[in-house]
Amino acid sequence: MVTSRWLNDWFENGPMVKVSSRTFVWWFDQPPEVMWQALADTARFNEAAGLPKHEIEEIAEPDGSMRFIGRARKAIFELEWEEIPVEWVDQDWFRHLRVFNKGSIATICATLRLEGDDQGGSIGHYLLKASPANFLGKVILATGFFPAAKKTFTKLAYSARDWAAGERQTVFEPPPPTLPRGARDRATSLVDRIEATHNGHGLARRLADWLMAAQEFDLMRIRPLVLAERWGEEGRHVIECCLQAVREGMLELRWDLLCPRCRSAKFSVTSLDRIPEGAHRNSCNIECDRDFA
Repeated sequence: MVTSRWLNDWFENGPMVKVSSRTFVWWFDQPPEVMWQALADTARFNEAAGLPKHEIEEIAEPDGSMRFIGRARKAIFELEWEEIPVEWVDQDWFRHLRVFNKGSIATICATLRLEGDDQGGSIGHYLLKASPANFLGKVILATGFFPAAKKTFTKLAYSARDWAAGERQTVFEPPPPTLPRGARDRATSLVDRIEATHNGHGLARRLADWLMAAQEFDLMRIRPLVLAERWGEEGRHVIECCLQAVREGMLELRWDLLCPRCRSAKFSVTSLDRIPEGAHRNSCNIECDRDFA
């Protein structure tokens, strides 16, 4: 197995097909520690950029290390790559490298560096590198790849700037979702049912509208207290509204078995009695035991 550091060094200095690169420079009124919160959130950043949804397979190696294989579809093309764990220094820089074995691009590496300026703001340097896997990849990189990336990523960067200045409630505005027929009518019906109880607190309509427009990453695990802070509402009221939304079928309640190291969910179940006694977290290489305390 090749290590993350070896792959990074190979990408930077190795005998590869020619690597093309562009650097985008952004200016912000807020200091690096504020802008870092938005720009280093690569999951939301990539979703807002319209990058294809993907799945990650964790493969345990005999030496105890892990490989992460990503798979996605872009139009008619099947993509597969090795996801190299992101390297970063908090509030300073990060680097994210993908090495493809399917697709027209061989490698893509994004590096963001933030530095403060003399006025209390910050400057972002976003370096995007890519190398082709075949002739089509060469054409893509020589034509529209970098101009399109600059347009999309710069728009997101300044969306984050507006959020940091308090001009937006959300960092990014994702593309509007395609809802199934009848979804809005059903949502209206559920709002009425929730507000007919003592648990709606006049928040059901706001919750429904947010569910139909929020980023998918935020909808995977909804944090009521975060919503309460964002909306300026009482935390208990938002929690009660969400619990009533579960009863009415608007939301689903799940219980997660969290890894004590990375705090991500190893298992998600719909009731406590389905939580396993324990689980092995491959990426952290530790055992997770159930602890109701």
